Amino acid sequence: MQYRIALLICCCLKLIPGFSQTFDEVCEQAKKEDKIVMLVVETDKCSQCNEVGRIGLSDPTAKRMIDANAKLLFVSKIPEPLSNPNLFFSFQDKFFGVIYLDGDKNILSLYSGISTSHQTYIDKLEEAIKEKKSKSPGIAKLSNEYYGNKNNFKIAYSLIEKMLEMGLEPQQGIIDDLTQVAPADSINSVTFLQFIYKAAPEVGSYSERYGQKNYDNSQMAWWRMSLNTRISINARIHQKSLKKAIINKDRNYLYQVSYMISNAFRPSGAQAMQVAQQATVLEYYKGTNDTALYLTYAATHFDNFFMTISVDSILKIDSINKEKLIKSFSNKNKQGLSVAEEKSFILQTLGMKYASALNDGAWTTYTFTKEKNYLSNALRWAKRANEFFETPEIMDTYARILYKTNNKSLAIEWENRAIDLKKRRNISAPEYEKVLEAMKNGSDKIDEY
Repeated sequence: MQYRIALLICCCLKLIPGFSQTFDEVCEQAKKEDKIVMLVVETDKCSQCNEVGRIGLSDPTAKRMIDANAKLLFVSKIPEPLSNPNLFFSFQDKFFGVIYLDGDKNILSLYSGISTSHQTYIDKLEEAIKEKKSKSPGIAKLSNEYYGNKNNFKIAYSLIEKMLEMGLEPQQGIIDDLTQVAPADSINSVTFLQFIYKAAPEVGSYSERYGQKNYDNSQMAWWRMSLNTRISINARIHQKSLKKAIINKDRNYLYQVSYMISNAFRPSGAQAMQVAQQATVLEYYKGTNDTALYLTYAATHFDNFFMTISVDSILKIDSINKEKLIKSFSNKNKQGLSVAEEKSFILQTLGMKYASALNDGAWTTYTFTKEKNYLSNALRWAKRANEFFETPEIMDTYARILYKTNNKSLAIEWENRAIDLKKRRNISAPEYEKVLEAMKNGSDKIDEY
């Protein structure tokens, strides 16, 4: 039944205007028709995530709203005109979601991630339409005003406020500018301190230190925000700060950042803190292409914290949580989970999280080295990842490492399985098919790595 639904979705998507057009062409068409551009950025890391998003977008109610007001375009990466914004934090390689723009490529709204509800996409579209029609200053006008007068507190505040409303991430420079020109009594305002927190200042920045000038008020401002808000802010601070450490190749700053990240996991215990700290250091070595340190550090990290965990115990926990979720829906007079809800639940399971972490370690090792000792580690991690949860991407990783470690017949078997799983989900797999063909031909090099 799920496969028939997926097939219907794919057929519907092929009928969406602009599906095969370029970004420039869709923007030009949207401008002529006075419509919004909905740029759906998908990820090559998680086909399951893409499927959830497409199900929500292809809902009949959403489709009618989109057809009437927007031009929809699916892309695998951020188009060049949007990739280097000056004022807000550049989109990450890991970003996926929907960017709402006008025909002139001005960002009107942003939804990062996926949703099981088509209403989320509709709400964001309505928000973009409202922003497009609004007479209030947009990002472009506020940006010009800010560059014309960086010492104006009101302009800097309004620009950051607009960015946050639209889901954009302010660059650290403008946050520091705001705190440097803030009125003296602003440090006593809980509301203003919360505003600075919500801008997610980098670790060790001027604006982060500004919030500590009045410790009691800053603590009050922080703890008066909801738990979900605080978690989101911490995640954004960590992402921005780690990127800064990677760009500057600043190991001292890395340790400052990793300490803060691990400290956020204090309520979960010492081991959770250690895992978070080590994962941050691994991301740094990966981001700076420090192959030797990554390979050494990864061996300890994954063997100590992931290979020692019982697969059965994790899958049992996930099964119990799923039963609880189904029961909660039954109590609401709803029959089971929808396809989108089922897929969304899978993405949040412990099994998927462990599988994704192990797969990332295995794949990075695969692309970093040809040494047998390290590849044998990667092979074990990839095998265990598939035990936690099978996806085409994880199967493909395992198959490639099998081939690289001279397990060619088994490699071909697993690459075939990855392709079959993709096809059952009505997703083409041209890259995997090329790899499979190279495997069958006995090529020394099956891909570009």
